[in-house]
Amino acid sequence: MKITIKYFASFREESCMDEEVLFLKETTTLKELYARLRKKHAFALNLNEVRLAVNESYQKESYVCQDEDVVVFIPPIAGG
Repeated sequence: MKITIKYFASFREESCMDEEVLFLKETTTLKELYARLRKKHAFALNLNEVRLAVNESYQKESYVCQDEDVVVFIPPIAGG
């Protein structure tokens, strides 16, 4: 299954890319996907600090990725 991950803010800086396409053979939840990408890119944020969105809708970490999903991990935003 093909999953596209779009990176913004700190995730873009830490991964050094705007987006990444992964081809997954196994069933994968957002929690598992984030753990895999956190290890790969050394993301600083824990999952509980991140909002999760799939196809422009917020999702829970237990969401099971589907073919052609577009996933965005949203870091906390500070305003002033």
